Amino acid sequence: MVDLDLSVGIFDGQWEKLAHVSYTNLSVAGVTHSGDLRCAPYPKGARETIEIDFKMLTDRYPGAKYVTMHVFSFSHQVC
Repeated sequence: MVDLDLSVGIFDGQWEKLAHVSYTNLSVAGVTHSGDLRCAPYPKGARETIEIDFKMLTDRYPGAKYVTMHVFSFSHQVC
């Protein structure tokens, strides 16, 4: 079984963290996580998604400049 978790960090121009979205924090203004999908039958599998409404995000966090993607492995595969 493969368990990869998708997250994003939101930072300002000086790389100060403004917010994050992950399976532990499913949404902030303008950013929504699909939820933690841990079981996906072969062959189609599953996917986690994060949808971003940049207008809503920057309205809530006017200094937001960077959105970084993070992928964590909880099933010990090596890339």
